[in-house]
Amino acid sequence: MGIEFSRQFALRYVGAGARASATVAAHGIRATIADRLRKNRWLSPQARRATTEKIDQTDLKIGYPDEWPDVATFTLTESFLANVVAARGAQRKKSGEQMRAPRRRSSWEMVVSPNGAAGPAAARLMIPGGYPDAFSNSIIITAAYLFPPLFDASAPPEVHYGAFGSVFGHELVHVLEQHEFDRTGQPGELWTAADITKRDELVGVSWAKPMLRASTARRRSTRTLLISAALNCLRGDGRQLGSRVDERGSDGITAAQRFFYSYAHGWCGKQLPDAERDTIEHDGHAPRRFRVNGPLANSPEFAAAFRCAPTAKMVRPAAERCSLW
Repeated sequence: MGIEFSRQFALRYVGAGARASATVAAHGIRATIADRLRKNRWLSPQARRATTEKIDQTDLKIGYPDEWPDVATFTLTESFLANVVAARGAQRKKSGEQMRAPRRRSSWEMVVSPNGAAGPAAARLMIPGGYPDAFSNSIIITAAYLFPPLFDASAPPEVHYGAFGSVFGHELVHVLEQHEFDRTGQPGELWTAADITKRDELVGVSWAKPMLRASTARRRSTRTLLISAALNCLRGDGRQLGSRVDERGSDGITAAQRFFYSYAHGWCGKQLPDAERDTIEHDGHAPRRFRVNGPLANSPEFAAAFRCAPTAKMVRPAAERCSLW
């Protein structure tokens, strides 16, 4: 019954306003990253063109679908076990029918596994998260992610871009690096062997080296480096803030500073040493504190926003900064 629960939650508690705000930010960040790709110099012209086209055509599934999938039909009884068996049987039947039907990239029925709860994306919208689907070249942001405290539609735009925008930019990095699939989600290598080698060489330069003596963390850290794309989008979009991003408010804080506060707040948490070690060894992402300190130390925009001295701990020398995308 996940699809119906997701529909009730999305429409009653999230609504069109939150989805509209997030969609505006998502489209703006995608355009900013596509523009960066067009100016990229380490990818070959062929790879740069194909990857840019892929990003331009990435389907943005934000919050919930306009057209909800059909709900599987089965009879509910007073037996919980019987209901579970009936629901799973109906879903298997529906999955079999989908295998014989034409594929639609716009569908929300791809199977995903957020937090271990595998099932169609449209049935998992109550679990906050964002993830790319390589086979449809799409990014799914669940309705629950657009619900406070993760997302507040009434908050200033810099708060949206700092939290939601940086997460969305991160998911676009996954799309960029899924170069084994083309713009429609079909298998097809977009990069040359030289492009892949160059990318691996660039990933070797990372903020993680002095912080973590672990090569796996250095390789994976670059996926967190697109926060500046969200800020540049906010700064360059006159419909949002434009040049006003550097103006101080009545609280003495600039919008750019509030952007970074919002970003850091999104990763606020506590990880014990064993948990950090497990993240480094088995997760495709850096531990929480490095997902904040690493990208921001690499960011000239962060240093400018807080007027950091060149020798400050959160300012990495320009020659040592990791800049992949």
